[in-house]
Amino acid sequence: MAALAGDGKISMQGFICGSGHSGTTLIATVLGAHPDIHVPYRETEMFLRPGFMRPSIYRRIVRETLAAGKTICIEKTPRHIKKIEQIRRAFPEAKFIMPVRDGRDVAASIYKRTKRLNHSIRRWIDSTRIIADQIGRADVFVYRHEDLVRHSEEVLRRMCHFLEVEFVPELLEYHKSERNWHGLKKVSKTDKRWGLHHNRRRNWQVNQPFFDSSGSWKKILRDDQLLEITQGDGRPLMERFGYLGDRANDPGIWSP
Repeated sequence: MAALAGDGKISMQGFICGSGHSGTTLIATVLGAHPDIHVPYRETEMFLRPGFMRPSIYRRIVRETLAAGKTICIEKTPRHIKKIEQIRRAFPEAKFIMPVRDGRDVAASIYKRTKRLNHSIRRWIDSTRIIADQIGRADVFVYRHEDLVRHSEEVLRRMCHFLEVEFVPELLEYHKSERNWHGLKKVSKTDKRWGLHHNRRRNWQVNQPFFDSSGSWKKILRDDQLLEITQGDGRPLMERFGYLGDRANDPGIWSP
């Protein structure tokens, strides 16, 4: 793996990216429970910022990884999905973890926060199309969020094999040690408001045991509001990932 700041003991091994609201924070929280993996509990946005800022972001990650006594760093910024080739040039040996979630649930979740339906739909389609194009690359692990919560151990074992680390039971028990994102010091189940309160609720969510929220879109949006996903531009993606079509009712783990 690409050595961080010349220290051969540390590697920038992973980047978690994809559509927002697809479970990127959850899998980052889970992997952060691994004894060898350090996860910065914030989105560093390293490759979304001007180039002159990246070295300082990089050095901070190195210091945090060393301070945590870990040997591997995995970073989570969903919008890095549009910077994959740039990241590959900077970290030739890095690996990418890309969760996919039912586009209807993603669009509904983003819409619930932003109230921008078209934006919510396009965000899922655009990001998921990039993920679909990456399937088959040796440095990419694509999985469905629904499979993670339904078949947790099997998916995590496959992910650990991909990352070249040992599977450990702590990954399934990630929720037993609270991890707070964005520097927050407390979580809240009831806060649903924008900003600080929203992040407190999200912290609460990712510190819970695995739970299946599939179909939650039905409480927020109507079928006719999601036609772009189910009948339009998004339908081929929904079919490819087994959310529509012949594979829609398959209870097993999705595979390309």
